[in-house]
Amino acid sequence: MKPNIHPEVHQDAKVNCTACNAVFTIPSTVKEQQTEVCSNCHPVYTGKYRGITSSGRVERFQKKMATAASVKKTIKPKKRKLTEEEKMELKAKEAAEKIKEKKAAEEEKKKEKAVKEAKKTVVKKTTTKKKKAVTKKKKATTKKKKKKK
Repeated sequence: MKPNIHPEVHQDAKVNCTACNAVFTIPSTVKEQQTEVCSNCHPVYTGKYRGITSSGRVERFQKKMATAASVKKTIKPKKRKLTEEEKMELKAKEAAEKIKEKKAAEEEKKKEKAVKEAKKTVVKKTTTKKKKAVTKKKKATTKKKKKKK
């Protein structure tokens, strides 16, 4: 070996794990090191699965599969094809319903018109009463003026 080309080896170098805070010593060229995962906390070595806070692809896939399964349960079976007689009956029912709706709408319009007419007559009566009262007052004032003259 050539002299002065190899790095210095520290036999008591410390390694700190940031996940489980474990500290152990190994021979290394660096005095202190930090790792994110060590053999004490790695799932391959421990056999335990440690939950990740952010949802990953697996969780999203499982969520999709769960929603797909729930949708399959809610799908209704297909309806059978209707015969010509059944189609005609449905059309007749729909036509009858439309006729009933039209009649109900016409009755509502008639009621509204009747209410409007009633309001108009009430307004006319009150206005005519007011006019009569006004004309009586005018007559009374004109009589007073004539008497003064």
